[in-house]
Amino acid sequence: MLRPGATRARVHALADRSVEPGHLIVSLRLTLPEDLAAGFLAAVESARRVTRMFCADGQAVPSWAGLLALLEDFVDTWDAPEASPSRHADKIYAREGWRCFAPGCTSRRNLEDHHIQYRSRGGDLKDPSNRICLCAFHHRRGEHGGLARCRGQAPLGVLWRLGRREVGIWFRNERLLDSAQVSNAC
Repeated sequence: MLRPGATRARVHALADRSVEPGHLIVSLRLTLPEDLAAGFLAAVESARRVTRMFCADGQAVPSWAGLLALLEDFVDTWDAPEASPSRHADKIYAREGWRCFAPGCTSRRNLEDHHIQYRSRGGDLKDPSNRICLCAFHHRRGEHGGLARCRGQAPLGVLWRLGRREVGIWFRNERLLDSAQVSNAC
């Protein structure tokens, strides 16, 4: 696993090399469904036009510059070292991909260690199957605020209730469960 910010540095280095004289031009072939391809090409062209605004008058901007601009924007957003957790060596964070484990959440910010079976109720502090990584919102407002609950064993055996106890909806691995599946899982 690369350290946070490594991909960002590699993409920026590629961008620097791409403007050097004699750089290698490489073709890229990507097969996508037609509607997705049209949207992707529109995003690349839009990024290329924005890039052209920062160039000297009349200077041609190659089409690959739009793709490179999109990549730079993506890594600046998702691989910023200052936004990454400081717990680089923690295996639980690495197992979760440095993202919140709550169903549907992809937050990489403000991650916190959560014990599925609370320490105060005898949960093992060091057992990896009792630990998951949650964003501050899902940890504090969800788990400890009564808006969510999880139980089971990480990473694949976690059962989630999203919502208050009376009206919550149950999930396992981001799949909605019906009441029969919930009672069988308990």
